[in-house]
Amino acid sequence: MRKLLIVLIVSVFTFNQVVNAQYNIVETDILSYSFAEQTGPANINVATKNIQIEVALGSNMAALIPTITVSNGATIVSASGVAQDYSNIIMHTVTGFGGLAQSTWYICVTESAVAYGTDILSYTLRHSYTESIDCNNNTVFITAPWWGAYLHNLTPTITVSNGATIVLPSGVAQDYSNPVTHVVTSLNGIDQEIWTVDVFGPISAEENSSNDFISIKPNPSNGIFVLDLITNENKDVTVDVLSLQGQVIYNKSSKSVSKLRETIDISYFAKGVYYIRINTGTDVITKKIILE
Repeated sequence: MRKLLIVLIVSVFTFNQVVNAQYNIVETDILSYSFAEQTGPANINVATKNIQIEVALGSNMAALIPTITVSNGATIVSASGVAQDYSNIIMHTVTGFGGLAQSTWYICVTESAVAYGTDILSYTLRHSYTESIDCNNNTVFITAPWWGAYLHNLTPTITVSNGATIVLPSGVAQDYSNPVTHVVTSLNGIDQEIWTVDVFGPISAEENSSNDFISIKPNPSNGIFVLDLITNENKDVTVDVLSLQGQVIYNKSSKSVSKLRETIDISYFAKGVYYIRINTGTDVITKKIILE
C-alpha cells in the first residue's frame, strides 16, 4: 500500500509538470531585484519582462551587486550576489523548473541625478560659534564661552543635507558634558553617517564652578606641557588633548586624586592650536594650548 501511494504521488507530480509545460505555465519570473545603493523599490513589469531601478548618485555602475529572487524552482544566469556591469541594459535568462521553459529579462539601472547627502551643514548653540565642521571625518567642533552646568542642557540649531533626517534633532536640549553622537539619514532612507559633536570653551583657573586650581605650563610650548590640578576633594580625572577637528590625540585617566601633575607630550604632532579637556566628574574644563 505504501509503495502504491508513493507511485501515485510521483505520477501526479510528473503529470502536473507535463501539463504546466504544455500550457506554458511553468513560471520563469524575477520576483525581486535590489541593490544596496538603490534609491527606491524596483519597478518590475512581469508582462514585458523589464525591470527598472535607480541607484544613488556616485554608485559604481560597473560593479553593482544584485540580490535576486526568481520563481520557485527556477534558475537564473548571472546569479544573485555576483557583481555585474550595469552601465548598459543587461539581460538575464530565467529557466523554469525542469528546464521546460525560459524567458529573457531586461534590467535597466539608472544613476540618480540627485545627491543624497548625509552631512551636517551647520550646528549652533546659543552664544556659541562653530569652529569646524569636518565632513570627511564627520565631526563638529564648537567653541562656547561658558562651561559648568550649562553644558548639561543646551539646545542646538542644526541644518543637514537636503531631505535628510537626524537622530537627536534640532531644537531638542542635549547634554554636552561629553561628546554627543548624531545619526544623519539621507533622503533615500538608505545612506547613513554617524557624526560626533564636541563642545569646548575657554576658561581660566578661577572660573570653574568647583574652584579647582588648574595650571598648564609652558604655553605656548615645543610640545611638552605640564598640567597641574588641585581639587577640593578626591575625584576621578580624565585628561584629553584634541585637535581642532575634535580628534582625541592623547588620553589619560586617574582615579580618586586631589592633586595631579601630568606631563603631556604631543611634540610629534603638527604645530598649531590644540585643546586640553579636563573632566573631573563635576566639571568639564577646556583650555587652549599652542604647539610651536
